[in-house]
Amino acid sequence: MSVGIVGGLGTGAGIHYYRQLAQAMDAPAELVMVHADLSTVLGFVDAGDTRALAEYLARVLHQLRGAGAVLAVIPAVTPHCCIDELTAISPLPLVDMLTVIAEGVERRGFRRVVLFGTAAVQR
Repeated sequence: MSVGIVGGLGTGAGIHYYRQLAQAMDAPAELVMVHADLSTVLGFVDAGDTRALAEYLARVLHQLRGAGAVLAVIPAVTPHCCIDELTAISPLPLVDMLTVIAEGVERRGFRRVVLFGTAAVQR
């Protein structure tokens, strides 16, 4: 299975997750990464245009699919402000980072957590 990673949106996050996934996979890592443009993403976020953001990210995900990815992750919090719109039009199944975090918090019984993100995500 080839996992696609959208990089360029969180400071070093794409590289960090690429490294962690490569180390965690039992078989030789089949990972592909594509770079999304941070200023484009933040422009859509600042404008409150989650539909345009989702469309932009879907185009990025098409690149991952073209490179052989069958599953994708966006290891940055801010783009998740359009996760519902993106999931509906994504050419690949997505790992919803916020859902994974919420499940981990609940499973561990944490009562207080901190999640860092841009102001758009905090809203």
